[in-house]
Formats: sequence, C-alpha cells, structure tokens
Amino acid sequence: MTKDDLIEFGRPLREKYFSQVDSDVYLVNNGANGLAPKNILDSFQSHILRDYSWPDRYRKYDYREDYDGAAEEVAKILGTTIENIALGANVTTLINAVLRSYPFVKGDKILVQSNSYPAILKTVKFVIKQHELELVELPLNYPLSDDEVVEKYEEVFKNNNIKLALIDTISSKPGVKLPYERLIKLASKYNVLSLVDAAHGIGLLDLNLDELQPDFLASDLYKWYYTPRGSALLYVNPKHHKSIHTLPISHFYVDGEEELPKDKEKTRFSDQFNYTGAQLIGALVTVKDASKFIEEIGGLQRIKDYNFKLAKQVGEEVSKLWKTQVLENKEGSLVSSLVSVEYPIKEGTIINESDWETFNIYKLIREGIEKKLIKEFNTTAPIFYHNGKIWIRFSAQIYSGLDDYIESAKLIEKGVDEYLSSNTYKKIIGAATD
Repeated sequence: MTKDDLIEFGRPLREKYFSQVDSDVYLVNNGANGLAPKNILDSFQSHILRDYSWPDRYRKYDYREDYDGAAEEVAKILGTTIENIALGANVTTLINAVLRSYPFVKGDKILVQSNSYPAILKTVKFVIKQHELELVELPLNYPLSDDEVVEKYEEVFKNNNIKLALIDTISSKPGVKLPYERLIKLASKYNVLSLVDAAHGIGLLDLNLDELQPDFLASDLYKWYYTPRGSALLYVNPKHHKSIHTLPISHFYVDGEEELPKDKEKTRFSDQFNYTGAQLIGALVTVKDASKFIEEIGGLQRIKDYNFKLAKQVGEEVSKLWKTQVLENKEGSLVSSLVSVEYPIKEGTIINESDWETFNIYKLIREGIEKKLIKEFNTTAPIFYHNGKIWIRFSAQIYSGLDDYIESAKLIEKGVDEYLSSNTYKKIIGAATD
C-alpha cells in the first residue's frame, strides 16, 4: 500500500470506520473515554457471543488462550515480555492493585503531585491511612519547562526519604506531558519506586518498557489504542513480581514468600491476573484487531504525527478565536495529542478559585456545563481551573479535522458563557441575587 492509497484522516476516516457516531456530533474529547471503530466493536461483540455460545467450553478451554494472546500483543507493542504484563479494566483498578498489595511499612512516604488524577489520589490517601504512611505533595503550576519539573522532583527526593513516587506520562487536567522518562531515571537514582500513571500512554507515546524500566506502569488501551472501554494493562518490573497481586485477591493468588518451581516462578505475576472471577474479556481480546486497524490506516507513527500536529493547530486556532493562550512552555514540550486552551472569561463573570478548587462545588459546575454542552450543543470538552485561569482541554484524534475543533470551540464558548451567566451557576457559588 502506497501513501496515496491511505485514507484521509478526519471526516473521511470517521465516515468509513466510525459510522456508529452521530453525524452531527463534534468529537473533540477522545482523551476521556476513547472511541473504537465500528469493525472493532463488531469484533468485540463476536468475542462476547463466542463466550456466551457455551460458557463452560469457553471458560475452560478458550478463555486463557484469548487472554494470553491479548497480553502477548500488548507486550510486543510495549517492548517487553508477557511475564511482565497483566490486563484489566482500567488504570484506576490496576494502580489500586499495585498500591493495595505492595508491602509498605509504617512511615513510608508516597509522593504525588498537585495534578495527580483524583481517583488515584484518593487511592493513595486510602493506603496511607490503612498503613500509617506519609503523603508528600509536590505543587506543579504550569507552564513549566521539563527542566523545572525535574528539578522540583529532585528537590523533593533529596530532602525526603520517598518510598514511592506517582509519575504521570500526561496529566489529565491540565493535559500536559511530563518528562516521565527523566523522572523514572531520577527516581531510580534516589532509590524511589516509580509508579507511572500512563492512562494517556499506549497508542499516544513511544513506550519501550524494557528500556524505560519503571517499577510499575499502567495504561488504558481504550483511550488511544482504539479498543472498547474495559481494557487496560499493567506492567510490573520483574523484581517486584512477588509483591503485586490482583484486586480482588482471587483463585490464583500466590503468597510472595511461597517458593515456586522455576517455570512457574517466571509467570508468577502474570498468572495471578488472567482470571479473577467471572469476567468478560471481549474488550481486551480486541487489542489484536486494533493493531490490524492501525496498520490498515498507515501505522502508529502516521497516527501520532497527525494527532500531534493537529493538537498544535487546534491550540493555535482556538486561542486565536478566543483571544487567549495555549498552555505551553517555551520548549513546546507540554502539548502532545492533548492541548489545553485558556477559556475567555467574560467581564462580570464571577470566578473564585475556592469554588473551582473545592471538589464538591467544582463537580456541580462541571456537571452543569457538561450537561448543557452535550444536550444542547452536541459537543463537550473538560473545563477546569489551573494556576489562576480557566482552561478547556481538547484531544486530537484521527476521526476529526481542524474545522471540527473550531466549530466545537464556538459552541463551547456559547454554552459555557450561557451557563456561567445563569442563576444555576450563581446559586452554586453563592452569588445569586434572588
């Protein structure tokens, strides 16, 4: 297949491969829930039906082959071996498995940063309370250069005896890329365990795990690798295979101190995760179909090149439309396939940092805006407060073109302005006059 034979990304690709999507919807938020092509959804359904055609046969004879085949594919993509890979529903679940099974001791310190994903941060706080650990939080207010981020982490490592550091590849909000490769090496230098939240990882970034050598890394397949939701992976460095167990503990649990035959020792970690109860693995099995789809449309590098270029164009054009700025540093290293653009707050609109930084209040604001945008304007994108400003995060993906983002930005501005001037918003922040 020559370059001229490849399908054009944007609307032409969407019409051919994503025909299940409503034609009047502007898709600019792939980073939240991902999107699988129609043919992969068909494959997903066929895997489920294959299971349900005779569950006894499937569970006893086909299930493990399907699971191992998917794990082998993931290992190949990420430059490691199947023994280091476990599959699961999502990053939150798999990071829970790491944090809730690692043998911390009283007084150990866990480092998070101010933009850590809320669900993961709550998990850390739970583990800290359970084991009488200590939380250390590093403020990261962007824009920051990669050097500044590394220096801030190193300062914490030097002055604290950190046991484990949570490191993002790309933070959810704001959607900025961190120098995760350097941070993993830095953690190793200071004998700190690296737990990498790579929810935005496989399919978006170049990850070779045997070269990168984190202690732990979890990534969602469904966000950027075109599989259905309910598909994610966990990498565990071989030196920690004895320490990490499933969530929940299930049939194939093996105590870390139990000695196993040599052949079983090699697969001690991965064997525990293949079956934790009566679960459906149709979404996981489609990773092979996703790899075929990616090759059919020109390969992962073509996809990454398009998405990174599109994200930069979106930032430039939407910030121009809104007369604001892109959340980017001088080196241009923060924007990936995700780009955050400052939202143009209109004169007279009340924005209090405390409202947007308080979880329960922000949740009401966010839900109100999302409902308005989805129900009335056929689009949505995350809105959030960071470093004194309100931002909108856009996700670049092959089924959308620049025009989609510009039209979406116009609709988002109209919808958000209407909401922020509404009495509903004013009541939430305590500023209503009636």
